[in-house]
Amino acid sequence: MKGEDSSNRIAWRLNGVTKEYDGKRVLGPVNLELVEGQKTAIIGPSGAGKTTLLRLLAVETEPTSGTIECEGKPIDSFSRNRKYLEVGLMHQQLDLVPQLSARKNIEAGNSGRWSIFRTLASLLLPVHDNASHDVAEAIGIAEYLNDRTSVLSGGQQQRVALCRLLVQSPKLHLADEPVSSLDPVLTDKVLKILCGIHELPGCHVNSVVANLHSPDLAIKHFDRIIGLHDGTIRFDKPAIQVTEDDVEFAYEYESDTPRVVAPPPDVKSNWGRH
Repeated sequence: MKGEDSSNRIAWRLNGVTKEYDGKRVLGPVNLELVEGQKTAIIGPSGAGKTTLLRLLAVETEPTSGTIECEGKPIDSFSRNRKYLEVGLMHQQLDLVPQLSARKNIEAGNSGRWSIFRTLASLLLPVHDNASHDVAEAIGIAEYLNDRTSVLSGGQQQRVALCRLLVQSPKLHLADEPVSSLDPVLTDKVLKILCGIHELPGCHVNSVVANLHSPDLAIKHFDRIIGLHDGTIRFDKPAIQVTEDDVEFAYEYESDTPRVVAPPPDVKSNWGRH
């Protein structure tokens, strides 16, 4: 089984969540439950609301309506440190500091766990974090740790951002197009690490929600697939049950006669794979 979801404990719950920008609805209403330890991929066309959904889960934006709960408590009530422990997001634009080395960018994943003094020391002094090195080595960028991030290729920068997320080790890992700049071999390797198939020393991957543009990769590496289109969920199934019709339904343009894909059988007892 790919995911560590044997407990089937609901860790996150979205109740009637919507998001609007300038009066235009871009997401929702969404009702969604995320099981602890589950690896979930979200697929759908550009503009479907995938990034907005991740930003809502990461507490980077507030819903226009509805509620988001983590372990039964509203996430907007969490302190900064609690949010850091619960959730981390790898943005599509990566949000790296180009003037800093790859190592310093990766070690920034510790900032919510370290004291202010320890964080400043890591920036100003040659003090290194062993976990950051181990993760970089596993991802294949250890040789670039001392290079300025600005001189790295797009794929190398993408792996730096993923390393930072893995070093953070939140309970919920969120990743927005984490392998868009990688070749097929690296893509397979990175997704296995992100989904916890290849364990890393000092880092624990629990729950994952990732946006992907490749349905094939989503089905291959993740336990659960959600098809998002025009801000609404068109299907939500275990990966092993996703069909070509489901994928087409998520990506097709609006028509006068929308198709309806039959809901999956009751699979609440096992979202993962055997």
